[in-house]
Amino acid sequence: NNNNNNNNNNFTSLVQPPPLSGTNNKLTNLTNTINSAAHRKQQQLQSSKHLQSPQAQVGQALANQSSQRLSLVGQPVTRHTTPLSAPLPPELSHANVPRKVQWNGNCGRISPRDIFVIMLVNPLMWLMVNFGSNALGIDAQLAAHAVTVPAVVTNVDTNLSSKNYRVVDYKYTFNGKVYHQSEERSISAPEYTKGSTYPIAVLPSNPTIREPLGASPGKKLSVDNTLFALMALVNLIILTALLSPALWQRMLARTGQAFRARVDSTRVLGEKLCVADLSWLMNGSTVRRTIQISKDEYFSLCAGDTEIILCDKNANNVVLYRFCRYNAVPPRAPAITVINP
Repeated sequence: NNNNNNNNNNFTSLVQPPPLSGTNNKLTNLTNTINSAAHRKQQQLQSSKHLQSPQAQVGQALANQSSQRLSLVGQPVTRHTTPLSAPLPPELSHANVPRKVQWNGNCGRISPRDIFVIMLVNPLMWLMVNFGSNALGIDAQLAAHAVTVPAVVTNVDTNLSSKNYRVVDYKYTFNGKVYHQSEERSISAPEYTKGSTYPIAVLPSNPTIREPLGASPGKKLSVDNTLFALMALVNLIILTALLSPALWQRMLARTGQAFRARVDSTRVLGEKLCVADLSWLMNGSTVRRTIQISKDEYFSLCAGDTEIILCDKNANNVVLYRFCRYNAVPPRAPAITVINP
């Protein structure tokens, strides 16, 4: 394209109409024809720049996105260049430990209150509640007051072409009334034969409530207790994973040591992991630590900036105070008392 543009410029610059007179009409027409052809060629070349292939357009878009991302790396919204020796805010003074803390609404994280609301709509939570209510309710009554009666198998569905279980139909009599029921049994369970008799435990107050065919009283209660404990363990693991970062940072905000640290560098390791290298003075010596940061923190930090950090006494756990989930509550200004003369 550049070569063609240069050629077009040569066309337009070299071919100039000579001084006209009444005797050179043919030469004038030839010059106009050449100039118009060069002009059309230049228009075609300019239009071809806008008619790129889809692959070229995608590549150009990716290149633009990459250049935009590179232009954002290390460019914070606000530069923090406070000297390391500058005093800390009053609320972070070591004399105020343990500090009063409050949730930092600018941290970009989900608050513990919202986590508990999310857990209320968690299906695993409702499964736990269902198994627990059954274990404490109807299954407990069945285990305590069940009456065993004989049940006769009336039919066994052995068509296993589209399912991995068999359906067993049976009937039993209680207080002179016949009840027809059916159960699904795994193909690995003992096979039932039509006309065979098995014991079944039923609840006298409602004979339709029963234990599985051939099971002793308390079988359902045992299963529900096991499933309730399993669901409770799963929900506890989920809740701990969601709350532990907030609780850990709350502890640092209350009892951690505060320092001004210098951001030595920020790096991206792999596709998602971002880290920051920090250094600060602690007990007369320089401490250097590398901490994991979020993507928002990565784009907000700049090498050479100064950030307030919170850490434990061994500087093993470090968090940037500006992005901490909890911040110390600033001290209240003393009340002004007006004395009337």
